[in-house]
Amino acid sequence: LVPWFGVSLIGVALGRWLYENRTEPYLTKRTHTRTMSAFIYLGRHSLPIYLLHQPILIALILAANRL
Repeated sequence: LVPWFGVSLIGVALGRWLYENRTEPYLTKRTHTRTMSAFIYLGRHSLPIYLLHQPILIALILAANRL
């Protein structure tokens, strides 16, 4: 946890700096590219993605271990 605390603090500082005016001009619907939309979708559904990929990774590791 300790090494990632600095990354968290950088994120908080960056968020405060970017949202200083409480506007999001770079996240309006008009400027969404296909890649941005994919990242936005993944970010909004990160918990189900995380919960789904964990059993898949464990199964792959167990299968590789049996070989």
